[in-house]
Amino acid sequence: MLVFLAAISSCTQNEVSHMANWNKDGIIQLRSMRDKVSTRLANDNGHDYCVYSYIAGDKNWYMEGIDVDGSNDSILSGDIYYWPKYDTLSFFAYSAYGESSITDVVATVDPPSITLYYEPQGQGTDFTIATTVKQAREPGVDNVTVPLVFKHMLTKANIVLKLSDELVDYNYTLNPGTSGAVTTEDIDSVYWVNLTVPYNRGSIDVATASPTWTLIDNSSIEFIQNRTFYIMPQTYNEEADSCVLQFQNIIIKRNGVVAFKGDLLTYKLKDGDLLNNTMEMGKEYLLTLTLAPTSVDADSVPLFGDAMVFSSSVVDWNDVVEVPITQLDSEYTRNK
Repeated sequence: MLVFLAAISSCTQNEVSHMANWNKDGIIQLRSMRDKVSTRLANDNGHDYCVYSYIAGDKNWYMEGIDVDGSNDSILSGDIYYWPKYDTLSFFAYSAYGESSITDVVATVDPPSITLYYEPQGQGTDFTIATTVKQAREPGVDNVTVPLVFKHMLTKANIVLKLSDELVDYNYTLNPGTSGAVTTEDIDSVYWVNLTVPYNRGSIDVATASPTWTLIDNSSIEFIQNRTFYIMPQTYNEEADSCVLQFQNIIIKRNGVVAFKGDLLTYKLKDGDLLNNTMEMGKEYLLTLTLAPTSVDADSVPLFGDAMVFSSSVVDWNDVVEVPITQLDSEYTRNK
């Protein structure tokens, strides 16, 4: 699980007065890691991460809001931080750094708290937190590495459409889906998903031992033109129709001839579609709608059939190492 090792740097003695007892031979190094995953990236998107550290009992941050390159673990400012001679440092980190999804960060050092406010923008951005690390310079070792173990704080949802085996046997084909925002070039060739979920905003304290979200309103949010979503962990309500998805720009052909082009009927998640009606933090979901011979379009006109069939599966996102979607387990299936 070894990944990028790089000297992390920051601040000079003139910049941080409480570094009087530094050891100039001991440069602090960082290494970004994901729990049980061999990767160089602090999160799925490869964004920069932000580091804080402090000495217990001190009234100042030792490192405060330091921007670290997510691809090679180097401090972007080029500054150098040295280990203090006698004290143990506590480290906290989060990623992505500098993204519009993070609307505010309020940090206090005594007691340590880094309260971050998060609101998904557009398709959402992966967000991770490194668990607290307490470390001091090892005797006789000049450059000591701090292993920052990042864990996913959001829910990742992959939403796909497929044709039933019966339709495939009759030579029907479906246009491919897009996993990103739809471009002008894509518009006539790929399908996408509009997803609405109950919660779109929350706060979390990076400096706690086990960070958890506080959902701070229940305004629903609509994510459009995508197939992979990073969303707040939450529970949906079937009666409130609070979690809704719709496939758009579907092109179905038979023997190469277009049989249907348009949008599909909106699907509302029901009790039991997901275990406990919950999208858990740190879980990656595969939500699948299967077109059957009796499926209908957005106006309830039969395509060549009846209802769509919904199924889902879930894995621990933190434990996944490039696992193909087809290998996801714990499946829960429900017919419409």
